Amino acid sequence: MADRRKRPRPWTASEDALLREAVAQHDCTNIDWQEVATHLEGRTNKDCRKRWVYALRSVVNKGPWVQDEDRRLKAGVELHGCKWSKVSEVVCTRQADRKIERFPSAAQTNHAYWQNAQEDGTSVLTPT
Repeated sequence: MADRRKRPRPWTASEDALLREAVAQHDCTNIDWQEVATHLEGRTNKDCRKRWVYALRSVVNKGPWVQDEDRRLKAGVELHGCKWSKVSEVVCTRQADRKIERFPSAAQTNHAYWQNAQEDGTSVLTPT
């Protein structure tokens, strides 16, 4: 019997441009992927989100974490717990799997694992 699963078709440059335009109409913390998908015929909200997150998003940082990212990570975990896709929306500069590596205690819901390492309010987060 033939495999009936749909094979993903490659993204075109024009689809990438349409996706960029559609996403630009949203705040990075509140992208309505259902609405974005309406701009791309034949693409689902999941297709659009995956393409954006893993290929097109220009703010994905793969280098060392900076203080502001740590602050946003802590706030995101306090707000959403272990829902890493939601935490990603708060941090905006890292993929969800990078947050899991950075914040290992969240899997055990031990949010006290991170503490403010500086008393001057600059909030460098370090393991206790």
